[in-house]
Amino acid sequence: MSIPRFFASDVSALARLARLSGDEAHHLSRVLRLARGAPVLVFDGAGRQWAGLVATVKRTDVEIELGDPVAAAAEPPVLITLLIGLLKGDQMDTVVRDATMLGVHAIVPLRTDHVTVPDRAWRSGAALARWQRVAVASAKQCGRAVVPAVKPVEAFASALTSSDAECRVLCAEPVRAGDARDVRSLARPASAMVFVGPEGGWSPEEIDLALAAGAALVRLGPRTLRAEAVPAVLLSALWTTWGW
Repeated sequence: MSIPRFFASDVSALARLARLSGDEAHHLSRVLRLARGAPVLVFDGAGRQWAGLVATVKRTDVEIELGDPVAAAAEPPVLITLLIGLLKGDQMDTVVRDATMLGVHAIVPLRTDHVTVPDRAWRSGAALARWQRVAVASAKQCGRAVVPAVKPVEAFASALTSSDAECRVLCAEPVRAGDARDVRSLARPASAMVFVGPEGGWSPEEIDLALAAGAALVRLGPRTLRAEAVPAVLLSALWTTWGW
């Protein structure tokens, strides 16, 4: 049986102690019902991971006594920020889960010309908090010790110039691909912003803006994929090209 892993944002490596609260404490104490002395793994979301033993289990929090550092799954060679047009329902959960497993550094939901998700669905902050929880759960499941930050929703035009990433990649659906490049032709950068549109795709004006900002327009093939599937396909193609 595998040793359960837990995410702890409150870690003191010097004191050799980690504290779990909220969902993580509930999972350990109420779902798995682990007792004092149970072996666990703890990761801090920034790439560090330790072996540990459950020290105390209280009503609302758990303390873990940290042991030796444990090597986590290797991170990819390129820092990728995924910028994705807002999707309906639980499709964004799917994107966050898969993008976390596939090694992105950060995720930025976008307001674009063809987004149909109403503002009330994300303005309260509840959606952002849920997506961050999905990222934590995905990192736990796949063995990753880095949890990508899910950033606040941003407008497409401002997002284009919001980073000093070495390259920008915009994935176009077949009907708008035109002279788009095969994704396998891209040279490996140190960092990249990867843009994926919503269900309705990109508007001509957005493609023009992206090209003016120096983005590489790429295609994934002749078929129109579901919007929530595109990030996983695109990231897989990029890691095949860039290596991991």
